[in-house]
Amino acid sequence: MQIANDWKGGILWAVMVGLAVYLLALLGIYLQREAQYISSLWPANAVAIALLLGRPRRDWPLGLIATLAGNLLLNLTVGNGLWPAVGYTTVNLFEVAVGASLVARFAGQPVSLSSLRQTACFIFCAGLLVPALTAFPGAALGNFLYATEYWPAWRVWWVADSISVMIFAPLVISAPAGVRRFLANPREGFEALGLLLATLLVTVITFSSSVFPLVYLTFPFLVAAGIRFGMFGVGLNAVVAATAAVLITINGAGHAGHIAGDLAAAILEAQVFLGVTVLAALTVTAVMHEKRTTIDKLAASESRFRELVEHASDAIFVHDLEGNFVDINYQACKSLGYEREELLAMKVEDVETDLPVNAVEDMWQHLKDGAAITLDGTHRRKDGSTFPVEVRIGLLTHSDRPMIVAMARDVTARKQVEAQLYEAKETAEEASHAKSVFLANTSHELRTPLNAIIGYSELLEDEIRAKGHGEYADDLSRIKAAGHHLLDIITGILDLSKVEAGKMEVDILPVDLPDLMAQVGVAVEPLARRNGNSLIVICDPSIGEISSDPVKLRQILFNLLSNAAKFTRDGKITLSAEIETVGEKKWVNLAVSDTGIGIEPEKFDKLFDAFTQADSSTTRRFGGTGLGLAISRRYCELLDGEIAVESKPGEGATFTVRLPVQSTGSARAAV
Repeated sequence: MQIANDWKGGILWAVMVGLAVYLLALLGIYLQREAQYISSLWPANAVAIALLLGRPRRDWPLGLIATLAGNLLLNLTVGNGLWPAVGYTTVNLFEVAVGASLVARFAGQPVSLSSLRQTACFIFCAGLLVPALTAFPGAALGNFLYATEYWPAWRVWWVADSISVMIFAPLVISAPAGVRRFLANPREGFEALGLLLATLLVTVITFSSSVFPLVYLTFPFLVAAGIRFGMFGVGLNAVVAATAAVLITINGAGHAGHIAGDLAAAILEAQVFLGVTVLAALTVTAVMHEKRTTIDKLAASESRFRELVEHASDAIFVHDLEGNFVDINYQACKSLGYEREELLAMKVEDVETDLPVNAVEDMWQHLKDGAAITLDGTHRRKDGSTFPVEVRIGLLTHSDRPMIVAMARDVTARKQVEAQLYEAKETAEEASHAKSVFLANTSHELRTPLNAIIGYSELLEDEIRAKGHGEYADDLSRIKAAGHHLLDIITGILDLSKVEAGKMEVDILPVDLPDLMAQVGVAVEPLARRNGNSLIVICDPSIGEISSDPVKLRQILFNLLSNAAKFTRDGKITLSAEIETVGEKKWVNLAVSDTGIGIEPEKFDKLFDAFTQADSSTTRRFGGTGLGLAISRRYCELLDGEIAVESKPGEGATFTVRLPVQSTGSARAAV
């Protein structure tokens, strides 16, 4: 149904095009000059071009067919033979098709002539270039059929078609919008009618006068119509002026009777006047329309910006270099309790209580360098109360003068939260310090009786074994082992507490790394063999000495190897070392690898937390307190290094300790 309606509408439009071409061509014939072969105005092609530009490209074939039919019918009506009719029809059809195509190609569709670029493209392509091209075959036909002179005929054809396109096409293109405007506002319609009558009256008077320069009095009326009513106003007034001017001229009135009886010269002169006048009026109208559009866009943009400013959640102040307020928003008035007029009569120092001397001048110097400023301040309300603000300051041009814009945000709630957070931080630090002191004191107090228990259990075990009571010696051995285990836990807690309290000392000494690694390997090997593991220590003897804390380094390696031995069954544990040079600094990388149970990557983060293991089930299966890795990481940090882990579940893990070859132990100051 929709397709049928579209087709029906296209047919009706094509019929309208054909009738318009036929009737306007008859008008052109009526306006012919005395030579009887070329019209003074030829509006048919102009209207056909305009009608094509107002429709989608898919409708153009129907419109061109209608143009062809209207031209053929016109030629047959005026008595031209078949072949002259075909010739003139072909030339006119070429002008319509090529003119519309070039405008659509370079100016785009829809063509509204609302911009200078589109208007200039229309004038050049459809108004000047294409009529000049079609004048060549048109003049040739006149020369062949009527024996006219070729170049005068070419000139008259081009001028007649050009001014017709520039006069009639803008009227047709802008007619829909213009008619809707006048229907919506009848007062404007009457105003346009009055201007049209004034244009007609001036044209009749000036063209009827024998003083030719007076004809240019029509131009101001065309420009006024364009400024007031746009392209529709120019087109409407131009059509009336052109028709009146041509009719008066071809009837020999006015200046035409004073040009040595040469009516052709008088008509040409009138045509040139019309062409120049309309061309100038179209250009001025396009420029004014662009300017008006730009002004409207700027006004709309300013209105939107003002609305955004007024509804901003921050208070916005604009002041000059002397500190006088020149603009403010609603939030500024609301936050300070002033009316707008009251604030605009005040200065920055009346609002900002923390403003130093010469602050505005200092801010201006910073802003000139392109730097925005953020600072904290205190604003005073009308009732005398104050509140903290964060102010963002920037540079602004207001009324062609350099200004400073300040956006102030009430940060009372944030300051309260910051104070609470600071208090909580102080409380937490005090609690942490108290915890560390408690653990250190408690651990120290526990070590004394534990050492006695371990010592007496060793003495009793030796004495009972000497007397041959082996069944009691095994119990004492288990007591001794449990005591050593508990002592290790207490020692770890004590060390961790010292590190967290910043009391752990670092003793940097020359360390023979291959020898230290061998010693650690010997100490850990029994633990590795207990679970059926083999331990491999790889260290190139050429590595030699490094500067570090041997006790801390030995403890780090022992903790890592102990963990590897604990979580690996019937596998392989490797301790290796290599030197890495980065820039001018050398590092030693100590890697402990195993083929044990591995660790899931998402659990890496909590591995090095105190009293934590990757999985709570490992605590039940393998035991341990989770202090070893926590202490190892803190020792690494004390030695200016770091520790990292790589692992996949079921494929083992690799812990890498990266330490400087020449450690200074400076990191302990930051702990």
